[in-house]
Amino acid sequence: MKRAIGIVLSLIFFTLLISCGVGKSSSTSYVKKAHKKQNSYYYYMMSQLTNRPETIDESESFLDLALKKDKKSAFLWSQKALAVARNSDWAKALAFAKKAIEKDPHNEETLVLLGKLYAAKKEPQTAISYYKKALALNKQNEEVYNVIAREYLSLNSVGNAYHWLTVCLREVPEAMSCMYYMATIYLEQKNYNMALRYFGMISEQDPDNPKVLQTVGEIYLQQGQYQKALDVFSQLKKLYPQDATYYIRSGLTYYELKQMDEAIEEFLSVVKRFPKSDRVNYFLGLLYMEKKNFDKALVYLDRVSIASPLFKEALSRLLYIMREKNDVYGAVNLIDKKINKKEQTIEFYQLKLSLLVHAQDYKNALKQANDALDRFERHENLLFQRAIILDKINRWHEAKKDLLTILKEHPESEQVLNYLGYTMLEREDNIEEAERYILKALKLKPNDGHVVDSLGWLYFKKEEFDKALRHLHRANLLRPNESAILEHIGDVYFALKNKRMARQFFEKALNLLEALERKSPDDESLLKSIKEKLGAF
Repeated sequence: MKRAIGIVLSLIFFTLLISCGVGKSSSTSYVKKAHKKQNSYYYYMMSQLTNRPETIDESESFLDLALKKDKKSAFLWSQKALAVARNSDWAKALAFAKKAIEKDPHNEETLVLLGKLYAAKKEPQTAISYYKKALALNKQNEEVYNVIAREYLSLNSVGNAYHWLTVCLREVPEAMSCMYYMATIYLEQKNYNMALRYFGMISEQDPDNPKVLQTVGEIYLQQGQYQKALDVFSQLKKLYPQDATYYIRSGLTYYELKQMDEAIEEFLSVVKRFPKSDRVNYFLGLLYMEKKNFDKALVYLDRVSIASPLFKEALSRLLYIMREKNDVYGAVNLIDKKINKKEQTIEFYQLKLSLLVHAQDYKNALKQANDALDRFERHENLLFQRAIILDKINRWHEAKKDLLTILKEHPESEQVLNYLGYTMLEREDNIEEAERYILKALKLKPNDGHVVDSLGWLYFKKEEFDKALRHLHRANLLRPNESAILEHIGDVYFALKNKRMARQFFEKALNLLEALERKSPDDESLLKSIKEKLGAF
């Protein structure tokens, strides 16, 4: 008894020395002088007491002293293997684990340790062989069935993984972890019915398990069984009323069912508790957009913070709403309000430019394009947008310069080649050069309706009307109901003095344009042109 008390007091004293900052050399010296005659158990206990990040070296030193006292201890060798494994030195850890198994060949824990070390070394077959030896000693070790299954999965042997988990369920009463692993494998294989079967087995033993219930709800969503999913999420809301996750999932499920009012009710119950939740505010904005209640959609989408991954989507929808309200300047100001100039990306400059062009405010659009290009010099998309703006205000030579600058660095930009070639035809600017650009664009995108239209228009300009018609009709097949292409076909028929066919295509183009709820400036210009042509009949 006195001896035991002495050991405990020494352990406490040494622990106090460590906590008071006694250094490694002094503590080691203390051990060597004062405790040379202690046994292996004493040193093992000291290693456990000092097994902390700040004294890990001390811990390993004590473990070495323990092994020096008792080299035949399988337990101490396995402890040494575990200590070394913490540093991911798998080869060294294996060497110690093998010494442990030499001392005690039928030690289940050491066999499992060897399996785990070989698994860490990415040697699954060897790991499996040790796990099987461990199971031969104890068929009810639930953990080992799971790790065997994991190694078989790493070998893409799903059948063997299923087999060993099935054995687990047969040998181990109420083997919850094996049931769960089996269910998740079936889930990964998209075998939802089998996954539900095993999750159901778990629920029989643990009916209120939130992880299982939520997964079951998600499976029902995947299967399109929305009412069943709602039943599961309703159960979760009753069990865990403070967890907003289940209200969100219910809201999304109602959305899938197109029950917008119920979905909104679910999300409003969450936003009352979490008014700054970006996710909830975003979803509420979407739901109100679906109901065409743009005023409320604006309120919730505007709450999504710039730090949120949903910010860009929210801003995009805010801009859409403002465009629907025909508030283009409000949309441009919103971008400037949400994101300061230094933080604005190329994407946001592009958005502003497209909005200003839509408003036909070419002066401001050109200023914004120049500001953007001061920051993002020679960027392809920004240069292209500036070229379009310059073309709109009849500064064609400057626009052409930008387009050629793009082609110098991106010679296979089909969009730029087509725009340049087509615009040159319209402006009667070197038809041979325009032809080269259009033919190159066609080679890059032979089935692009807009490019084929440009080729047809090239032949129209060259007064090769039969070729023009052939290509324009093909363009119409590729891009049906495109008003500009229909107008071009009408122009060719008119040039061929076939007024009946010309009128047919002009009227079709006119009807399409008049049916548009919102018309761009280009649509309005085209509409005016077609009406003038029809008025000439």
